[in-house]
Amino acid sequence: MDNLKIVIWNANGLQQRLHELKIFLHTNNIDAILISETHLTTKNHIKIPSYNVYDTKHPSGKAHGGTAIIIRQDIKQFFHSSTAETHTQATAVTINTTHGNITLAAVYSPPKHKISAQQYENLFKTLGNKFIAGGDYNAKHNTWDSKTVTPRGRILEQVIRKLSLNTISTGEPTYWPTAREKTPDLLDFAIIKGLSKNNFKTQSSLDLTSDHSPVLLNFLFKPLHSSTSSHFTNNTTKWDQFREYLEEHINCNIPLKSPEQIEIAVMNLTDTIQKACWLTTKPEENNWKFLSYSEQILQKIKEKRKFKSIWQRQKTPINKRRLNAITKEVKHLIQTHCNEEFHTYITNLSPYEDTNYSLWKATKRLKRPTIPAHAIKKSDSNWAKSPTEKATVFAEYLQNIFKPNITNFTDAPTDHSLRIANETDPIEYLQRLLKK
Repeated sequence: MDNLKIVIWNANGLQQRLHELKIFLHTNNIDAILISETHLTTKNHIKIPSYNVYDTKHPSGKAHGGTAIIIRQDIKQFFHSSTAETHTQATAVTINTTHGNITLAAVYSPPKHKISAQQYENLFKTLGNKFIAGGDYNAKHNTWDSKTVTPRGRILEQVIRKLSLNTISTGEPTYWPTAREKTPDLLDFAIIKGLSKNNFKTQSSLDLTSDHSPVLLNFLFKPLHSSTSSHFTNNTTKWDQFREYLEEHINCNIPLKSPEQIEIAVMNLTDTIQKACWLTTKPEENNWKFLSYSEQILQKIKEKRKFKSIWQRQKTPINKRRLNAITKEVKHLIQTHCNEEFHTYITNLSPYEDTNYSLWKATKRLKRPTIPAHAIKKSDSNWAKSPTEKATVFAEYLQNIFKPNITNFTDAPTDHSLRIANETDPIEYLQRLLKK
């Protein structure tokens, strides 16, 4: 298992660079990327295979500013918080590592707004005692190796010293303005708390297209991965055998006149349904395959990286034209490849049973955005993070909601048993519940 790989990047518009980003994430095996200036609105829907996307849009609703965190699905994680102010946008997600829970935050501060020390403090205090807050702060100070010092940089440096925070940077410029009269400088860096700088290795990257260079953080501790979730039923479930098993093993003529009897009946019913599912269903296999890109595309990306390095060293018009040309060529090749893959995919869809109604299912997936499950809040307003805590929260909620009718308990059945009893065929009723 590799160490935690984090990237900090100002995308300057994420939608138009999405295909390039997918290649970068999969080829470099990135665990999480903290993105600033996403320019996303409610009309945009970003989806990357095997990754969860959390984003915070600009409060104006227009296509500027904004932050996002894209993180691998198999890492244990939960949404932490979101800040959507005109002066700062931030997205925070907490992950589990061998070093404990760490909050990752993508931060963007537009240059035209003033930020007070108190506003910085409020932001960092919401992230907890152990966090990595990376992004484009638009603040310069020699503490994080910027070439100059700005008023905003002085305020941020004072807050960092006051809260006993640390900074991590590459020591190299991350912002490369197009205008020749402007000087490149370091704007993208990370602020950390509760973590040692010695556990990080940083380096710059030339892979992604933007006026900002990505910053790679290699954290020496490993992320904890969640186990693959299993389902009781899938496309291989043999429903006739499932029905026969339930008919043989379910006994509806049982007394339900005390809480103990109801508890035993529910446990027996649950065990019977589980056994029926396991006996009639084959385990699902993960047949997901990442998009494979041709050697021509990968080679062109290497060439683009080379020309970008040359332009950063020698900002001449001819080097800029060469970089623009190779960048445009790479974008065209990736777009053509994706169009061909999508054409092959949709031509193989069918509305018939022999392909398991793949056309209907594909349409359903496209129309329904994937929303990551958030953490569960307990009655004391703390987060339920472990499986045991989550199960306890659900048990307490159900216990408070579903209570027996004490007055007529001996005469009337429970609500759930009444619904089953009123069904003409209880087996079909249970089957419909499972399909939901």
